[in-house]
Amino acid sequence: MTVREMLSRMDSHEFAEWMAFTTLEPLPEDRADIRAAMIAHTMACMWTSGEKPKFENFLIVKPPKTTQTIAEQMGMAGMVNSAMSSLPSAEE
Repeated sequence: MTVREMLSRMDSHEFAEWMAFTTLEPLPEDRADIRAAMIAHTMACMWTSGEKPKFENFLIVKPPKTTQTIAEQMGMAGMVNSAMSSLPSAEE
C-alpha cells in the first residue's frame, strides 16, 4: 500500500492509534527475528575491533511462499501414506 492509498483509507485519528500501538508492540511476533538480529548485531559490534559487521548479515531471510500443484500434493500424500503404512499399528 502506498502512502497516498493509506491516507485515503485512514483518518488522522486511526493513524494516531496505530502510532500509539507501535510504541507498545513495535514489531509483530512473526518478525521477532528482526529484534534478535538487532541484539546480535549490537553485541557483535561491541566485541569486534576494526570493520564492523553489517546488520543485514544477522537477518533471517524467510523463503518465499511457494504453491504446490495438485500432483505434487498427491505425491507427498502418497509418500506419507507409504511411510505410515510401514509403522506397527496401535493394536500390535
